[in-house]
Amino acid sequence: MEILISFKSSVPIYEQIGNQVKDAVLKGDLKEGEILPSVRGLAKDLGVSILTVQKAYDVLQKDRIIESVKGKGNYVRCEYFNKIEDEQIQIFESHAEKLVLEAKRRGYSKDDVIKLIEILFD
Repeated sequence: MEILISFKSSVPIYEQIGNQVKDAVLKGDLKEGEILPSVRGLAKDLGVSILTVQKAYDVLQKDRIIESVKGKGNYVRCEYFNKIEDEQIQIFESHAEKLVLEAKRRGYSKDDVIKLIEILFD
């Protein structure tokens, strides 16, 4: 996992770190149970304060995205994957519902919508 920060951004560095960890989890770059870089190591790599990285990890832990194990490190939590999956299903259902409602409003049949989806899918 590569983390890039911008010192010119209006987004605080700890948020940039946290957002990139979340994105890495969503993209599958970080897997369930995978260990994150150490606070000290990541701070050194990024050229930032240890406290900045610790704050990012604290927020990620509070949001239940990572789990801290004393003396072992910080790991991606299993629960977060279930939460992501649920959220993605809800988003997909919302988009599908909008599509169906719009198709009905315009007078398209179920078969018309299915054919369109099949064409787009291929």
